[in-house]
Amino acid sequence: MDKILSVCIPTYNRLNYLKESMNVLLPQAEQLGIDVCISDNASPDSTGEYLKSLSSQYKCFRYFIQPSNLGLEQNMIKAMSMAETNYILPIGDDEIMVDGALRLIIAKLIDKQPDLLILNGWHISSNSKYRREHLPARLQNHLFDNPIEAFPELWDKMPLGSFVVSKYCFNDRYFNNFLGTSHAYSAMVWEYLLEKFKLNGKIHIECSAEHTVLFRSVKKSYSFYSMQIHFYEIPQWFIRLSLEYNRVSRVILSQYIDKQSKFASLLKYRADGQLTHYTVYKFMGEFSDKQRKKALLITKVPQNVAKFLLLAIKIISTIKNRWL
Repeated sequence: MDKILSVCIPTYNRLNYLKESMNVLLPQAEQLGIDVCISDNASPDSTGEYLKSLSSQYKCFRYFIQPSNLGLEQNMIKAMSMAETNYILPIGDDEIMVDGALRLIIAKLIDKQPDLLILNGWHISSNSKYRREHLPARLQNHLFDNPIEAFPELWDKMPLGSFVVSKYCFNDRYFNNFLGTSHAYSAMVWEYLLEKFKLNGKIHIECSAEHTVLFRSVKKSYSFYSMQIHFYEIPQWFIRLSLEYNRVSRVILSQYIDKQSKFASLLKYRADGQLTHYTVYKFMGEFSDKQRKKALLITKVPQNVAKFLLLAIKIISTIKNRWL
């Protein structure tokens, strides 16, 4: 039988997390004949040597070491382009596919043949304590046949590791339009679904209930420019979506910007040094004048004071959640 699924992983300089992920993933993949493809973004640690050792142990495993750092988005696409199967499961190098997950996923792909399969799981802390379920109960086992209706429910439920989709959505035509948003990989899915919906009049999106993946809340390699991502690149992601999404995406974008411009959010970026006069003017073009003025006021708060205030807010929030 032809192979159905490839697990595609972009990685950079996080060997310990990658090892933990591979220890669970590769035995499952080898048993089921699922390809595992890794693109290493020129990691300066020992990732290359580790990948070489895996290739001698597992027939299902392939890897490529980029000669130089391509940046986050390009490396994601390079990893996905290594797939030779109909379906792709792109995951981060810190996500863990729980034991038995791949068997469940393959069964759904064969039985349902979805255009998009949304996976359920748990968001966990760096020390593997469970925090919250990925999909709310109302979405578990839910089906969608229209991407415009699915978008408001699922646009923020698609981090790496959370979905399986056709390899045909990962092409240069979609990718080039969303380059520079840090989330081209998910925009490509929505553009592909819309195009297929226009052609066939329906699509098949299925949301799983079973817990198949653990999403780890650990420091990301892009954390030092997270303000740029959240204040500029994600708004650009919404704006560049096809016009058919415009009615719902504009409402969601407005709500998203309101959330990002709250005091605690702005204070967090001031505390880590990312919120400055320069970044307000550079990255907050889609924000209102009032929101930018509030951000500019917060830039006047000394960084050490911002850290203290942020800590105080967290302590107060913890006390409220525990006692109220």
